[in-house]
Amino acid sequence: MCWEINVSSVFLSIDSGTSSIRVSFFSEEIVLIASESIERSVNRKFSAEQEWDYTRKLIRRIIEKNPGYKIKAIAVSQFLSWVMIDKDGNPLSDVIMYTDQNLKEYTEYLSKNPLLDFYKKTGRDISADMPIFELIRIKNENRRMYDKIYKMIPVKDYINFKLTGEIFSDYTFSCYGSVFNIITKDYDDEILLSFNIEKDKFPELRKCNSIIGMVNGKVASDIGLAEEIPVAAGGPDGSIGIIGIGNTKKTSAVSIMGTTDVFFANSDSCLIKKIGKELVKNIHPLEDNYLLGGPMGFSGGTINWLIKFLNGQYSLENLNEIAEDIPLGSGGVMFIPGLTGERAPFWNPKIKGSIIGLQPYHNAGHMFRAILEANSFTTLKIIEIIRCQGADVNNIITGGGGSRSNLWMQIKADITGIPVMVSSEKETTSKGNAIIASLAVNNRSVIPEPQIRHVFYPDKEVHEKYHESYNLYLKFIKLINEIY
Repeated sequence: MCWEINVSSVFLSIDSGTSSIRVSFFSEEIVLIASESIERSVNRKFSAEQEWDYTRKLIRRIIEKNPGYKIKAIAVSQFLSWVMIDKDGNPLSDVIMYTDQNLKEYTEYLSKNPLLDFYKKTGRDISADMPIFELIRIKNENRRMYDKIYKMIPVKDYINFKLTGEIFSDYTFSCYGSVFNIITKDYDDEILLSFNIEKDKFPELRKCNSIIGMVNGKVASDIGLAEEIPVAAGGPDGSIGIIGIGNTKKTSAVSIMGTTDVFFANSDSCLIKKIGKELVKNIHPLEDNYLLGGPMGFSGGTINWLIKFLNGQYSLENLNEIAEDIPLGSGGVMFIPGLTGERAPFWNPKIKGSIIGLQPYHNAGHMFRAILEANSFTTLKIIEIIRCQGADVNNIITGGGGSRSNLWMQIKADITGIPVMVSSEKETTSKGNAIIASLAVNNRSVIPEPQIRHVFYPDKEVHEKYHESYNLYLKFIKLINEIY
C-alpha cells in the first residue's frame, strides 16, 4: 500500500538532545519532509535563554527553507533538565541537568526520612540527581532567590512557555521530578511535606498529547510562525523516542541508545510486585499503562569520552573494526562506564568510571569492546528484573546512534539471549514528537508498527560462554558499589 502524502500540512517537531537541537517537518502521514539542526554542547550548567535562542533560529530557518507549509501542531521533547522561573517566566538559574547531584542535601534528607516508602509512591528510589535537591539547596542557601521561584519546570516546558505564554508540564516528565505519585497521577502531599517544599512550586500537569496552548502573536511574528498553532505538552526525549520507534508489543522492550541508553518495557500495572528498587516505573506517554525500566549509565557518552581520550586517533568506525577481532570477554578487561554515576539498575551516583584487568597487550579495541559488553550486561540485568516482575521481554527494538554499531547489536543479542531489532527510523524522537502533535489534534489514533532495518539473532553457544563474564561483571559492580 502506498501513501499519498499531503505535504501542504505538517507537524513541527522540536527535539533538544544533549549534543544537538533538531527541528523537523513531518507530513500528516508522519513522514519526514525536512529537518534542520544545530550542534551545541551542554555543560553541567547552561542557559535556558540560549536554548530558546537556538530553537527559534532553527524554526525560522526551516520555515524559510521550506515555504508554503501549514503547521498543524507542535510538540517538543527534551533530555532530563529543569529550570527555575519567576512569575514572568524569566529563568532564575542555570539549567539543572540529570547529571547534577546534590549529595549533601540528599544525605541529610535520607537521615531525616528513613521510613518513607518513596519507591511505592513514585516508582523510583530516591537519588541525589533528583531536581528537588537543587530546590532544597537554594531554599537553604539563598532564601531570597527561593521566594522568587514561581515554578521549577522542565526546559521543554520553558520552550513551550516561550511559544504559548502558558506553563504546564506532562505526567511522564513529572515521573522524573521527585514528588510525583504514579498511582494518583498528582504531586504527593506526604512527599512534599517531607521535603518541606510547597506544591505550588511545580506546574500543572497534562497528558503528553494534550494541547497546552496556542502559539502567541509576539513569538509568531518574531519567528515566522502563524498564530494559534496548537502546542502539545510533549515529554522526555527517551520516552517520546519509544513512541517514534513504534513499540506496540507488550513483550518488546525499547532501547534508545544515545549519550545514555534508555531502556523500557511495557507494564500493565503501576504496582511493583516481586522486585526491589532497581528499576523505575513511568506513566506511558500515550497509553493508560506504564513503562518499566529506566535510564542506564553513561554508555554512548563514555564512548565519546574514549574517542576524545585517545586524541582522535580512532574514529567510531575504527574502534568497531578493531574490536570485531577481539574475543568475547574483551581479553579480561572490564569497564564500568558510569562516568557520571550509575543509574538503572544499580543506582549509585557516587560510582565513577572504573576499569579492571588491563595488561600491557591491551589496546583501544579492548577498552571499546569492554564498554559495549558492560552496556549489554546491564541490559541483561534489567531484563532479568523485569521478568521477576511477571512481565516478559522476548526481543529488543533499538534506535539512536548506538544502534548503528553492528558489533554492539550482536554483542547485545549474544549476551541477552534474545533478538535485537534495529529500527530503520534514524530520528526516533523527532518522529515521536510528530505523533504526539498529530494526536493532539486528533489526526492519528495509533502508533505505527516498527520499521526494522535488521535483526541480530543471538548465538546460543556464545550466549552460554558469556554467562561467566556476566557473573564477574555483577561482582565487579558490587565491589565498586562498596568502594564508593
